[in-house]
Amino acid sequence: MKTLLRLSLLLLACTCSLGVLQASERYSIVKVYDQLGESEDQVLSQSEIRELQQEILLEARFHMLAINQAAREWDANEEDGSFPKSSIQRRRFIKTATYPSHSDAMDVVRKREENSARFAEKKAEREKSSKNKNKNKSSNSSSSKDRDAKKAERAEARMKRKQEALEYYSSAMDNLKQEAAEKAAEKE
Repeated sequence: MKTLLRLSLLLLACTCSLGVLQASERYSIVKVYDQLGESEDQVLSQSEIRELQQEILLEARFHMLAINQAAREWDANEEDGSFPKSSIQRRRFIKTATYPSHSDAMDVVRKREENSARFAEKKAEREKSSKNKNKNKSSNSSSSKDRDAKKAERAEARMKRKQEALEYYSSAMDNLKQEAAEKAAEKE
């Protein structure tokens, strides 16, 4: 009778520990936003999510310091205009769904990417057809082309400026992280 009870308890303990192992091996789809606000879907385990969260929390601690340091470097290098502080955001993430296996989560991400690509193609087609309709209606198409070209140039210049600012910011953030790691190592 005692051995039966012991075997039952042992079996119960094994099943519980197996359940804990299986629960920890779940994978989540996480939408990660970079400093320019662009997002990417990633499949991460629970431990990888915790690492990402710690990394983002560390960056949040230094965000304003990095922005100010990057702005000072921007001004010292006499870049055009003032530093675009508002275009650089904190990195963040949103956990959207959890799946029991990595392959299930990857299938969902692939489907989302395919849907996004199809949506972008349809949007481009709609824009192209609306431009064609507007061309037919417009008698002054050369000024319209000039206006569109200038708009595209300004958008490209803004993106280039944001990329340059992000380089300054990333450099400042790396310096701050390194200094913090050195101080932590000194304390130990």
